[in-house]
Amino acid sequence: MGAISLLLAAESCNFPAAPLGCDRSTDTSGKQNSSRMLCAAPQPQKLLLQEDAELRVALEQPPDPATECYSVRWTPLRPDVRLKDCFSMANVSWFGGGGTRAPRWPLNGAESQAQPFVSGDLGRNPGGFGPVLDRYFLGSTVRSLRAGRAGSWLSLQPCPGGCSVPLLTMWKGQLCARLNVTSEEALSWYLARAQRLQQQLGATYVVFEGAEGNTFLEQALPPPAELQGDRYTQVLAAALATLGNATVISAGTRSSHLPLFIQMSPLRSDWSHAGLKGLIPSVLHYSLLGYNFFIPDAVGGSLAGDTPGDPELYVRWLQIVTFLPVMAFSTPPWVCCDTWVLVAPVTERGHTWRDIYLPGAGHLWRDTSTARLFDGGTILRNYSAGLTEVPVFVKTS
Repeated sequence: MGAISLLLAAESCNFPAAPLGCDRSTDTSGKQNSSRMLCAAPQPQKLLLQEDAELRVALEQPPDPATECYSVRWTPLRPDVRLKDCFSMANVSWFGGGGTRAPRWPLNGAESQAQPFVSGDLGRNPGGFGPVLDRYFLGSTVRSLRAGRAGSWLSLQPCPGGCSVPLLTMWKGQLCARLNVTSEEALSWYLARAQRLQQQLGATYVVFEGAEGNTFLEQALPPPAELQGDRYTQVLAAALATLGNATVISAGTRSSHLPLFIQMSPLRSDWSHAGLKGLIPSVLHYSLLGYNFFIPDAVGGSLAGDTPGDPELYVRWLQIVTFLPVMAFSTPPWVCCDTWVLVAPVTERGHTWRDIYLPGAGHLWRDTSTARLFDGGTILRNYSAGLTEVPVFVKTS
């Protein structure tokens, strides 16, 4: 089957989630009226009658018959027609899209201002979208929906004389220039430096930050055709994937198939949806978009340098991330919580002793078997651990 073309009116109508049935209407003479469409919604019974067609909708079937995915193209028939897609929120749960500062699951109740659908830095723009974003939505009563390319761009006058001026942006309070990912020479230079630095430091993982956002959009500049929308993040992710599967990136779009770890957005150190309550919706959102290898925010939250001060919050957070791919800490457990247990089992055959490090300088640790006290920040050398005992220490202060 080729493309199916329908003529519809541009004005939207609030039909329920049930599919619409459309057919041409006829006048009293029995002749077909080419400018009139008759659309009926089965439940409840409603009728929409439009006199003038202003829009063409083309439904294109994929080449693979086994793939239940269709491309829908909306084409205005007049220059003054404004396109607007409306989808029912009644009795339908929607998932996917872009992350937000206080994520909900599903996203029906989420609120977002009118803005370009591109990834962003929630630290700089709390009301925008997060660093991981895909133009893919899944509804509970429909198959799926993939949105098209982002909207138009504002153009500025070129520099007199055609001179090339670096596109500067702010990163952690400093002016910087963004890598030109459309240049093979620039990419090769950058990747070679990253590899050399990793080898010199003996680093197991390398983290690349600042991949989110759209500098062109922020500065009202027309982007090159190859960097429209979120293409910058997509191209950069593809290049960084060549460094190996020990690479961490701070953003992702159309890159869930790549062997990369995604750093999740920082959360507040509280019980709100911008804090602990937002952790599980964020995990579900990342997983639904195909990003299964992600690094959650540090236990207890790290937004704006927050230090977890609520031991209960810290423990509940720790209980959740225990079942996630990676566990990250910015505040050690022995600093946050008043009571902490350290267990030091023997793992070497035939040994009845082991070295034990007690963290947290300035704190005291008590051996639960002997009641002896030891200073934190020290190493106990050749500490007794017979076959019938396991050294267990409790932080007392």
